[in-house]
Amino acid sequence: MKNGIWCILFLLFVGFAFPQEEQTAPSFTFAGKGNDTITNTKLQGRLVYIYFWASWNPASRKHHPALVKLYEKYRMKAQTGGKRFDVAGISLDEQDYNRLLAMKQDDLHWPYHACDFKGWEGSYVLAFGVKRIPASFLINEQGKIIARDLFGKALEQTVDSLLVSN
Repeated sequence: MKNGIWCILFLLFVGFAFPQEEQTAPSFTFAGKGNDTITNTKLQGRLVYIYFWASWNPASRKHHPALVKLYEKYRMKAQTGGKRFDVAGISLDEQDYNRLLAMKQDDLHWPYHACDFKGWEGSYVLAFGVKRIPASFLINEQGKIIARDLFGKALEQTVDSLLVSN
């Protein structure tokens, strides 16, 4: 029995100590401003932060001020030597009024927002395997998920290192 527990602990350690190979992000299409739509293939060549949230979830909304600040810092590609940083917000709201009100209150002014009004049964939630919110996925220029659930300072430091130092 003891050996079995140590074996499980070792396997867990190995799983955490050595990162798994980067996964390709699921295919997606987001509504943009106006009639513009954006797909994962159109976003290749950019660093993209996909953020799952809901107006009714205080934990997700508390991250918005830092995310807005980071978006403002890098939205102009001239600041990063031509590299682009985009944010795509995916809401789990089931009512558009609440979502739009929260977006306005929190100043979520990036151009890409998605919501299929199906909550936890939504196509984006299922495609990305989201089990809790807030949740996030950082996708590199090749369309690979390179980090999950980065928020605040950790997100800022990661984006800084990817956009400024490279």
